[in-house]
Amino acid sequence: MSELHLGPLTLLLEENETYTVTDCATNAVEVTVPAEVNGIRVAKVADYAFEDCTLLTSVTFEEKETDGVLDELGLEEIGAHAFMGCISLARIVLPWRLDRVGWGCFHSCSALREVECNPYTYFSGYAFAHCTALTGITPLHCISEGLFSHCASLSYLPLAEGVDTISEDAFEHCDALLAITIPASVTRIEALAFRGCYDLKTATFERTECWYGSNSYRREDVEIDVSNPAENARDLAWMDFDDGEIAWYRKTRASRRKKDIM
Repeated sequence: MSELHLGPLTLLLEENETYTVTDCATNAVEVTVPAEVNGIRVAKVADYAFEDCTLLTSVTFEEKETDGVLDELGLEEIGAHAFMGCISLARIVLPWRLDRVGWGCFHSCSALREVECNPYTYFSGYAFAHCTALTGITPLHCISEGLFSHCASLSYLPLAEGVDTISEDAFEHCDALLAITIPASVTRIEALAFRGCYDLKTATFERTECWYGSNSYRREDVEIDVSNPAENARDLAWMDFDDGEIAWYRKTRASRRKKDIM
């Protein structure tokens, strides 16, 4: 393995013959992450690579096309906490071929307002936690644990059609959420997903039938009436259920048939 310095970036040539961005000079203001260097793919940004680059205002990820089709070259993974604390970064466009974004990747990027990405990119837990200025992001297919925790300016649910689970603490203390609609595709809302959203006034469910709360004390399910948007919102924000329910889920026809057969 060998290192390469490319402007403010440090890249490491891995044993699999791809480059990883391992570091960035803390005084960098505008950075371009290339898709390849001398024909060798830049495949990954390492954990903590841009952490606390407080002057960084722009990151461009190169993507190459041939006859209008994206080449295989380019970034496939951004590691944990890679851009944590980049407090001057206001907008970012992530590569379309990007597969995975690591835990807490943009944590505390307090100026970050807009994110464009492939909706199928997987964002690990707390990737945007404490991005207090975030107001716009591509709707996503996976809403992982704490993904938008303390995103105080986010006023809508960025859920792509087909998302099935809203994970624990996903929208914790998203103070700008006043009204939400839970898509019909959602079958599970994990414990405390909307904890502390005390200004949430209405929560409308596109599918209102067959919702239950899992009961941690009695080890049983309690049927929940989700037909009242104001009551739904109160329950989601306070998790104020009877008998210790800790999560909501919807029993689909398939799951009911399976239970009946068993």
